[in-house]
Amino acid sequence: MADPSPSHQRSPSDPEGLRADAVRSAGRPVQRRRASWLPGHQARKGPQGHMLRCSRGSPTMWLRTSLKALGTVGAFFGVFLGYLAVRLHESEKVYLARPTVTGRMLAISVGTGPGGGRSTSRSAQAYWQVKPRYAYEVEGQPYIGERLSNAPRLESAHVNDEPSQELKQYLARYPVGSPVQVHYNPRSPEDSLLEVEVGGAAGFTLASTVAFVSAVLGWGGLLVLFLSSRRRAAVSGSHGG
Repeated sequence: MADPSPSHQRSPSDPEGLRADAVRSAGRPVQRRRASWLPGHQARKGPQGHMLRCSRGSPTMWLRTSLKALGTVGAFFGVFLGYLAVRLHESEKVYLARPTVTGRMLAISVGTGPGGGRSTSRSAQAYWQVKPRYAYEVEGQPYIGERLSNAPRLESAHVNDEPSQELKQYLARYPVGSPVQVHYNPRSPEDSLLEVEVGGAAGFTLASTVAFVSAVLGWGGLLVLFLSSRRRAAVSGSHGG
């Protein structure tokens, strides 16, 4: 009677099977290669039971690449926008902590001028903005201020032929000759403004939160894929044993 052992059922064209039978007959366990989780090397079984590797263009590879990009970009923008939010919030606190003194409005108008600190001739006529001029004193020293707010309202003069009603309302809010509260820098009293805008950091905080959530989803998705790959490899190893 023919020996029914697996070694007699192997065909000569299957050298891997013959080698495994030889190792098994020697009393040593067969070492099975575990599936690698590295991108482009996900193992899977072929039609004859051999372990194959997924191509780099597989859906799993694209998913891993997308999740990694989402996690990296989300973390970068989360840190960057969070830093801007903290800096802006600290700046608002500094302005709010400034001492105030009563001054007098000398003149106020709505006209065009440079925005964002630019001083080129082209940008000098680019924005509608409120232009106040007020007088105040600090420890008996007179000063002239021309700054409205820490977050000035600017409207593009290329888009709007005339200023909006929101800007024109400042003319009625600060009539010439009326008293005004001036926030000044105690270290440099000539640095002053009339209004302190707060809440500007909220937008950066929200954007930073969204970016961090994207980062968590990206890296969390990679972790899920990794654990799933390890679990499949463990199940495959137990079935093969």
